[in-house]
Amino acid sequence: MLKSMIKQREGLLAKLVAAIFLVGALAGFVSPETALAAGHSQESEYVMPDGTVGTNYDRNFFCSHNGVDDTNERISDLRVEGDLPEGLNLKILHRDPVGDYFKVEGTPVKEGEYKFSLIFLSVSDQLPAVTNTRWNWTMKVNPSQDPYSDDKDHDDHDDDDDDDHHDPVNWSTDSLTVRYFVDGHYATNLKSGKIQQGNAAKAIFTASKPAGWTEAFSFNLSFDDKTDYTLKNGILTLYIPSDYIKAGRQYALMGMDQGGQVHIYSDTDAQLGTVTTVPLNLQGYAMELIYKD
Repeated sequence: MLKSMIKQREGLLAKLVAAIFLVGALAGFVSPETALAAGHSQESEYVMPDGTVGTNYDRNFFCSHNGVDDTNERISDLRVEGDLPEGLNLKILHRDPVGDYFKVEGTPVKEGEYKFSLIFLSVSDQLPAVTNTRWNWTMKVNPSQDPYSDDKDHDDHDDDDDDDHHDPVNWSTDSLTVRYFVDGHYATNLKSGKIQQGNAAKAIFTASKPAGWTEAFSFNLSFDDKTDYTLKNGILTLYIPSDYIKAGRQYALMGMDQGGQVHIYSDTDAQLGTVTTVPLNLQGYAMELIYKD
């Protein structure tokens, strides 16, 4: 009798343990919070391009996993720690279908060196777990600069030779969203905008344009607010302004090197709103968007 009761209790206990294990396993399997809570963390250091007191500042910063563009990155729970320069604002912008990015914009009002951190959560199509990210940023704001020289003779300079001349960019209206990915990182010091090239450069671009294609606009690639002929050998993506987007339209980029030779780069992505070159491989900075209907 006693042995029979012990066996019954052992059987009930075994069933109870098995049931608890099964429920726990099912709960861990069906609960998305379990996977999301696991997640992982990453921390990076960035030096932002300098700003200038009284001058409009506009930069885009993109979040991606291992440099993969089409991860459909979604960002949430943004916090800022430290001293964001007064006059600048930070916001999340949404791009379909390739995810979100940050924009830092405004007009700095006080010179100095600033350190601040962005803490945010993100999730992508390629990573099921939430990523807890901290970006530590350092930024310098320079004193305001009088755009006019005290040298009264500066207006008398001969401006007939305009081979390298181009009109200045109005960053509030002409800025473009351009990404440059090289050596495993996005170049946060890249700035670009529509610009009128000099007469010689315009003529070379027009003469080099393939038959049947139309010139949209020219733009320069500026790193740390400087244009030069250093080799750009990364992946360049231009986000096409909405005025030029049309279903079925083909896009390409032209780039002029230091010898005046124009290179044509086919669009390597399948997105309607972007044109991507892989790789750019250009010793220059002047570029032009062209399209064909």
